[in-house]
Amino acid sequence: MIIEDKKILITGVAIGGIGEAIMRKLSNQNNNILITSLNMSNERFPNIKNFSVDCTSEEGINKLKKWILTEVGAIDVLINAIGGSLASKNIFKVSASFFNRVLSVNLTSAFLLSRIAPEIMPEGGAIVHIVSSSAYEPSITKMPYGVAKAGLVYLIRSMAQVLAPKIRINGVSPTYVFTKRHEEELKKEAIDTGIPIEELTSKQIAKQLLNYPLVPEDLNEMIEFAATTKLMTGKILDASLGRIFY
Repeated sequence: MIIEDKKILITGVAIGGIGEAIMRKLSNQNNNILITSLNMSNERFPNIKNFSVDCTSEEGINKLKKWILTEVGAIDVLINAIGGSLASKNIFKVSASFFNRVLSVNLTSAFLLSRIAPEIMPEGGAIVHIVSSSAYEPSITKMPYGVAKAGLVYLIRSMAQVLAPKIRINGVSPTYVFTKRHEEELKKEAIDTGIPIEELTSKQIAKQLLNYPLVPEDLNEMIEFAATTKLMTGKILDASLGRIFY
């Protein structure tokens, strides 16, 4: 599969995030890019078809499916970048509604998108979900997010058996990505704790064997590979820079 010739849907595109980075890269290669975004105006990228929709509900997914079929008839590649921890909280202060919301954003949306794949993709289609090293690393303050991403790993492995041989589904699992949102979180943490932002940044990088900050654009190559290779399905590609889990 040559990705330049394909119709591609990127979900969860946010300013300064992983979705925007891959969108910018792929939009330079072809004009068949569709995106979903809840916070990006159509004026920002006027040449890209943008649909604002909530992918955590069946109603929203049905609207998305109808839009895809109307706009382009079908897509060849789905890159799902919907996700986020939403907040860092002590587990004893996490309400059931917040826990369910995190699962909905990170896992339910992926389930619903994967389930409609046979209806919006031809044979040979590919799905790529953005996972996270949090799926494998326990966290005191982001436990709901880790649970959701661990569930996404299981979802990818299970859906691969359901969708094969017609559609391939894989995941890319990065370590801490210095997105615009994460940089703003670090600035706030620096203000709240009095710890210099440089020290907080170094603390994140120290968990990796490769000691440089991972930015959204660094993931483009691996996402493209996961979307185009015909050699695997149901696999999670590690993009953790040798992260050491502790």
